[in-house]
Amino acid sequence: MAPVEWEFQIPVPGIVGAEQRALGPCWFWCGYRVSPVVWIGCLTSEGATVPLYACDACLRQLAAMAWDFTDAERAAPRAPDGRPREPYPPAGGAWMPWPRRERGAPRARTTFGTRFWKGACPS
Repeated sequence: MAPVEWEFQIPVPGIVGAEQRALGPCWFWCGYRVSPVVWIGCLTSEGATVPLYACDACLRQLAAMAWDFTDAERAAPRAPDGRPREPYPPAGGAWMPWPRRERGAPRARTTFGTRFWKGACPS
């Protein structure tokens, strides 16, 4: 019988910090590395619902992406009705130069965030 690469465990009572942890594969950027993971929610796709688990490194990356989105949304120009405009480049493949970052404006934490800043700060 071939050795099992990993055996996933559903989180069980046992507190690590303030979160329940399980040993299993992370679903994000670390390449399904087997490590202590935490349940972060569910994904539903075409009728299938699965739990999502992330390791500490990927949780930090997700948090940085969330802050990048929040910072870009707060700095986004406003439409005439007061709502923020979508922080994406225009459709049609139009070229946009990279905007200059204003002094004191936060830097993007991730490549994901850099894309928001490019769209949120039109020149």
